[in-house]
Amino acid sequence: MRVLVTGGAGYLGSVLLKHLIDKGYNVTVVDCMLYGENHIKGLDASVVKADIRDSTELTELVPSMDAVIHLAAIVGDQAGDLSKEDTIRTNYFATRNLAELCRRYDKRIVYTSTCSVYGTQKNESLTEESALFPISIYALSKLAAEDAIRNYCKNYLILRLGTLHGMSPRMRFDLVINRFIAQAIQDKRITVFGGEQFRPFLHIMDASDAIIRALETDAIGTYNVGITNMRIMDIADTIKRKTGCEVTVYREIKDPRNYIVDSSKAMKELRVNATHDVEDSIRDVGSAMEEGVIRDYREPIYSNAEWLRRTLYGTHDNRR
Repeated sequence: MRVLVTGGAGYLGSVLLKHLIDKGYNVTVVDCMLYGENHIKGLDASVVKADIRDSTELTELVPSMDAVIHLAAIVGDQAGDLSKEDTIRTNYFATRNLAELCRRYDKRIVYTSTCSVYGTQKNESLTEESALFPISIYALSKLAAEDAIRNYCKNYLILRLGTLHGMSPRMRFDLVINRFIAQAIQDKRITVFGGEQFRPFLHIMDASDAIIRALETDAIGTYNVGITNMRIMDIADTIKRKTGCEVTVYREIKDPRNYIVDSSKAMKELRVNATHDVEDSIRDVGSAMEEGVIRDYREPIYSNAEWLRRTLYGTHDNRR
């Protein structure tokens, strides 16, 4: 199968690529390489350096593909807030254009959305039919992109992914579990704001497996893939037990998102499951830091928002 992966050089994409190649897929990557491309060099994939907001390359590539995996986006609340216009153009309009191409050439599209579309809700299990309360431009743009895919495409599958964690060639430490692990190892202290918030978590390897299963099934629709719901404080306590770090808790809540997600539909129909957990991430991130692969988790390249501030908008966050 010939598969086009947009955003294939990103945090999730660079892990997914290897899985696809190992399974024998013929993979083409489209990515603007904003975070670099060294981490996908050497992989047996065709690489096209292009911005998905420019539909020229996509118009040429989509007709020859069997399916499209659409990962490319400005990801994260803080990153999305830097330029709301860029976020809408990238996350919504580019997705709408790609959806139009997939409809025109009758191609299957697998789209990675986010559980952030649920926003802040009571501690009750949310299904795909539950009310949506996006509280950021990032979440709004992803929700609008979902609607575009449903409106334009017949052969589609949307995955609302939980908060990812785990080691990747294009590493991120602006994700809560990854950040806590890095703080525990490098600073010997985790900083928690609030802590009572619930969030669905998903290891990056399980996310990659879910995407491949979505590619290989005939199922159509929207699926939650959060699998493991945990309080932020419980995550910190788990890491504390494994690393012996201290935990400092502040009552101030910097990220108000709070939701428990029911992933049973995906587990039943797509056969996705949680085969990796926080302890796997502690082991893998810890090994990378001990071996010097990661020297300082605070480096801008590990934060989507901070890297975009410096590379696209010429500013930096003095609080870092």
